[in-house]
Amino acid sequence: MPIWILIFIPVFSAVIGWILLTVAIRFLFRPIEPRSFAGIRIQGFLPARLADWSVKIAELAERELFSSGMLKGRLSNPDSINRITPFIEEHIDHFLRVKLKESMPMIGMLIGEKTIAQLKSVFLSELQQLFPVVMEKYAGTLQEELNLQQLIRRKMESIPPEKIEIFCRQALEREFRILRMLGAVLGLIIGILNIILLLIVK
Repeated sequence: MPIWILIFIPVFSAVIGWILLTVAIRFLFRPIEPRSFAGIRIQGFLPARLADWSVKIAELAERELFSSGMLKGRLSNPDSINRITPFIEEHIDHFLRVKLKESMPMIGMLIGEKTIAQLKSVFLSELQQLFPVVMEKYAGTLQEELNLQQLIRRKMESIPPEKIEIFCRQALEREFRILRMLGAVLGLIIGILNIILLLIVK
């Protein structure tokens, strides 16, 4: 058997393996719109299944990331309350020192620094007790009104498949390159096995 055949078959098999994996990766994304060839409907795997994936991802996101319990926990978390307390205190202080005196001058004249401090303390204490209850109720109402699952699904379905393709290719560039190389290696191995079989048969 000529030496060029012994070299050509493995190299040709490696090239075919590389091409097949490259075509397979392309068919993940293209064609975007369904096309028919000889009565066979062809569409990229991702565009064809995007609606189904949107539903599944929306269900998962709502269940694991945006559940009613999670929202209630986050909104009524003491740390969240402590973070906004300075803003509330500043607003109460402005109300007692400025707005109250502008709206009700007579009462404003009777309120001194000690009274303002006492009123601020009472208001903040009541708000710290009231805030978790209000936020818990608000989280439940928000969950019902927003319908997060439907909102996430619509947002995902509104993303053009071209943008998803660009994102996937950029994010998985290394993995796609490895897949192509794997196709070439498998092709090379198959070519070598063919040579071995030919030599054995011969």
